[in-house]
Amino acid sequence: MRALHTVGCIADTATIREQEDGTYEAVATGTTRFKLLSVDASGPYLTAEVEPLKESAGDGAGALASGVIRAFRRYQKRLAGARERSVATSQDLPDEPLVLS
Repeated sequence: MRALHTVGCIADTATIREQEDGTYEAVATGTTRFKLLSVDASGPYLTAEVEPLKESAGDGAGALASGVIRAFRRYQKRLAGARERSVATSQDLPDEPLVLS
């Protein structure tokens, strides 16, 4: 087994769609960062004990959030171009840095 990172993110899955080629497309939102305390590999799949990490906005978080939104929009456009699809820009992204992260 490859090494696990000591920090992770809990994600809420919004949609999962099977593609024609048998792969899956998942849309998920990270909700809570955590510190990995222990891992149990004795069962059919890994389980872990985790500790939620507190979030705090650092200096300049607002300016960084604006840059993240611009970078994400560029990424969306490139991805849409690669798939020859249009970009759905109606989805609003949060302005608050902690929520956006």
